[in-house]
Amino acid sequence: MDLNSTPVGIDPNSYRIQEDANFFATEKPALGKNEFMTLLVAQLENQDPLEPVKDSDFIAQLATFSSLEELQDMNTRMDGLLDSQLQMVNSQSMNLVGREVYVDTGGEVQLRPDGAEGIVFDLLEPTNALRVEIYDENGAVVRTINLGEDDLGTGRHRVDWDGMDENGNQLDPGMYSFSVHATDSTGSDRTLSGMVALPVEGLNVGAGGLFLISGNRTVSFEEILEIRVPEDEHGSNGAQ
Repeated sequence: MDLNSTPVGIDPNSYRIQEDANFFATEKPALGKNEFMTLLVAQLENQDPLEPVKDSDFIAQLATFSSLEELQDMNTRMDGLLDSQLQMVNSQSMNLVGREVYVDTGGEVQLRPDGAEGIVFDLLEPTNALRVEIYDENGAVVRTINLGEDDLGTGRHRVDWDGMDENGNQLDPGMYSFSVHATDSTGSDRTLSGMVALPVEGLNVGAGGLFLISGNRTVSFEEILEIRVPEDEHGSNGAQ
């Protein structure tokens, strides 16, 4: 998810790179309608006057030429249609800037200079205790966030980590990891899957396609689980 270096709004596919000639290339050029017509004229010019091309054969060759021309025209129109659709998708994707996307980052959460990414999870059944643990790059727990009784019911929950450790010290920006644990009445502990809420701050059109930009992350559309309109108050369980 490192930020692609390709400038925003520039499609590298729109440029054509002239490759050096390869004098040992064995690939034959494609037979187009011009080449087909040249071969047909050459055939007519060099036919045996005593055994000219039959009308049926000539008509069949013309039909083949007509079909080839139609297929090439259709291919050209399809390429134009795909280009138009791509431009429309790029234009509509601009509407995502300023929204939030929920992404499964595999348990990674980034502490940015302006705050940590939100941690979102779904609780399918009530629980007796719930905690979110934050780990550093070495796997050591740097912060445990215990949720209150009002946050133990079913539904969606969000935790906004303040970026501090257990002693109230502000940690350095960087990549951390997290896990969500629910404890039932018997004391059994189970781990819940969680997502990360990322603010969409821009778009990147690179060689690999269209990506959303959030901080120094780039997110493909395949990684997005939900798209949300951020609210002034998320009803979050921010760690204080």
